[in-house]
Amino acid sequence: MKIFRLILINILFFIIFMSSIDIILGGIRYFVFKKPYIGLIIKSEHEVLDDPCKRMLTHPFYGTIHDHNKKCDILEGSADGPFVYYESKNIQNYKSIVVLGGSTTDGFYQNYADGKTWPYLLQKIIDKNDLNYRVINAANGGHSTKQETLKLLNDVMNLNEKIDYVISFNGLNDLPGYDNTNSFTRSYFPFFGGKLVYILENQKWIVQNKHVQVLPNILSLIRYLSGTCDKCGYLNLEKLNINNENLIFSKNKELDASEIWKKNVELMNLISNHIGAKYYVFVQPGLGLIKYDKYLVKNSKDYLLTKKAGKGYQTIISDFYQNILIKCSKLNFCIDATDSILPTDNFYSDVRHPNEKGNKLIADFVYSRIKLNNE
Repeated sequence: MKIFRLILINILFFIIFMSSIDIILGGIRYFVFKKPYIGLIIKSEHEVLDDPCKRMLTHPFYGTIHDHNKKCDILEGSADGPFVYYESKNIQNYKSIVVLGGSTTDGFYQNYADGKTWPYLLQKIIDKNDLNYRVINAANGGHSTKQETLKLLNDVMNLNEKIDYVISFNGLNDLPGYDNTNSFTRSYFPFFGGKLVYILENQKWIVQNKHVQVLPNILSLIRYLSGTCDKCGYLNLEKLNINNENLIFSKNKELDASEIWKKNVELMNLISNHIGAKYYVFVQPGLGLIKYDKYLVKNSKDYLLTKKAGKGYQTIISDFYQNILIKCSKLNFCIDATDSILPTDNFYSDVRHPNEKGNKLIADFVYSRIKLNNE
């Protein structure tokens, strides 16, 4: 009986001791290092990690992919690995339209327009017009043209489908600084985002898809020290001292973000042609472009979202878009879609993502440009 009591006392002491350490580390994390609150002793719920439609997994090529495990409830659709297939009457002998892009196009994200993304709506238009095509959505939130190019090489080329069209819908995720990139990464690692540069330089894997429910601050510290934390400094790439002679070479090309965008879409065109598909890239719309100011209706949602984004964001996106649209005008497979949504009312759920009304305009615009037929 004494032994049992002694064991029980020691267990209770251990629990109290570990809980106290977790509370102390939680305080240090929050007040000293200004990190987000993740709970004390028991981890708080995590909106993204608990949602199979939003949760991401680290990928050695793309940086991030969806960690859905076929549990994401996709509106009138289903997942097959990285692809989303929409329900359609065309289930046999169909021709395929593969779409690439970021979160605006992503078929797993159900939150911006209740699942009614523009590829979903494009499939509806195709079915309404009795055309024998199926939309295969290969987009992934956070991906830019660098990931789209790699995805076309790695996933789409290995897809056992008759692919007639490849449509890339991009622009916003290629902005300078997006995906934790900077002039250094653009010069030496044009296909890498910040996560992959960090992994390569530090030889530490980044875990994005898991969170611990018990003693979260202790385990967060352990993950940080062992190099398996989810961010570990990659968000501050400018502070990394990347001076590895195995990685850095003297005759590198210094490219700006718009030049990288152009090279990537040119590569995607060549790859698409190689697999017998016609390629289109659409430069996507997004609130903040200065040219939209004349269309904004005061106190409308689009107006309020634009004002919230601020002048700094407007300058960055407008300067970048001016550069890529000049390049786009010289490419016979590139289409300027920035006027497909004029922000006159309520077409966006946030500054980047259209709502259902906005996506309907995009789907109509894309359909009008690609000129499908059953021949």
